[in-house]
Amino acid sequence: MLPNLSDSTGKRLQLMVPVAVVPEWLSARRRSLLQLKKVTALRVSGRTGRDSKARYTIEVFLDSPTSCGPGAATASSSSPTDEASSPIDFRSRKPTYQTDRSLEEFGDLRSAIYDAAWSAHNAEPCHFCAEMVEFFVFGSTDPEALTLRLLGEDRALRKLTKFSCDVLELIVRHAAVDSRGVCAGQAHIPQLVHDFFFNPVPVGNEAA
Repeated sequence: MLPNLSDSTGKRLQLMVPVAVVPEWLSARRRSLLQLKKVTALRVSGRTGRDSKARYTIEVFLDSPTSCGPGAATASSSSPTDEASSPIDFRSRKPTYQTDRSLEEFGDLRSAIYDAAWSAHNAEPCHFCAEMVEFFVFGSTDPEALTLRLLGEDRALRKLTKFSCDVLELIVRHAAVDSRGVCAGQAHIPQLVHDFFFNPVPVGNEAA
C-alpha cells in the first residue's frame, strides 16, 4: 500500500518525472548549431607565413553589429552581398574567437562538407543537403585552387572570407535546430563548421 503523502514517510518521497535521454552527439550538434547562429560577423583578416606554410587568421564576432563589407561577413538573415556597401569598422572591435587555418585545412573543410551532404541520401536529398551540394558544385571558391594561391593577400582574404560567410549562412538558414530525424548531413556538418571556426577558448581567456 502506498503511503499517504501527508505522513512523514510520504513527505520524503519525490515524484519521479520521466526525462528523455538525448544522445550525446545530438546534444553536441545542437550546441554547435546554436552557437553558429549567434555569430554576427566573421572575417579572414590576415596571413602569416608564405607558400605551403601560410596560415590565415579567422576572426569570429558574437557581439558586433550585423553588417558586411570587404573582409567581413555575417550570419544574418540578409545576404552578404546585400550590405556590401556598409562595412564594419573592425579596428575598434576585438573578435570573440580567433583561430589560424591553412589553405589545406580550408580545402579539407570544403571536401568534408560536400562528402557529408552528398552521401547523406540514397535518393532525393533534403533541402539542406541539396543547397550544400549545389553551392560547392556551382558557387564555391576552392581554397586549394592554384589561382587562389597566386592572388595577392588582400584578394585571397576576401575570397576566403566570402567562402566562410557563405558556408555559415547556408547552415544558419537551412539547418534544423531540432536534431530529431535529421539526416547524416545535417547531423554532422554544423559540428564540422563549428570546430573549424571556434577555438577551445575565447580571445582574452587563454590564461584562464
